[in-house]
Amino acid sequence: MGHDLIGLHELEIRKEKGAFSSLFTSRQHKHAFLDELTGIIEASNFVLISCVIDKASLREKQGPVHNPYHVALGFCLETLYEFLQEKNQ
Repeated sequence: MGHDLIGLHELEIRKEKGAFSSLFTSRQHKHAFLDELTGIIEASNFVLISCVIDKASLREKQGPVHNPYHVALGFCLETLYEFLQEKNQ
């Protein structure tokens, strides 16, 4: 890919878009990539912090001023802060 700043966005991998548009040379190559990625995730010890924003509801309640991704990031950062406090870190 030429650099190490690739986000592993499920939609882009699945639909072979963005950085993944020319990565896979065959279906077997794509499946091998997904199998290896799955193995890395299964072997890793990590905590996942995520947030779901209902963009339509947010737009109805707060108007188009609020960026839903910024709102989600704010919630995730708050959760991360609380998690780190809990771990005394």
